[in-house]
Amino acid sequence: MDRGGPVPGLVECHLIAADGTVHAIVDKTPVLDAADRLRPDAVHPISLELDRRVVAETAATVDIELAHGVTDGSGRARFRVARDHVTR
Repeated sequence: MDRGGPVPGLVECHLIAADGTVHAIVDKTPVLDAADRLRPDAVHPISLELDRRVVAETAATVDIELAHGVTDGSGRARFRVARDHVTR
């Protein structure tokens, strides 16, 4: 159901793939932000560390799969991102 505005408890973040494609990820705040940085008084934009597992790696990229059933709007959970966008 589209309520036409923000929904409390949900957050949209943007995951930038290695090819520059921007994927919108929408889920509950606790799922996307275990560090509790997405508070009402937070200054945006905020970099998040999404829970994920590494599927494959090259010198320049890392293939990740998002945890907890998190997907983009098309249901995709696996993404290739630039190596310098992944923290260990």
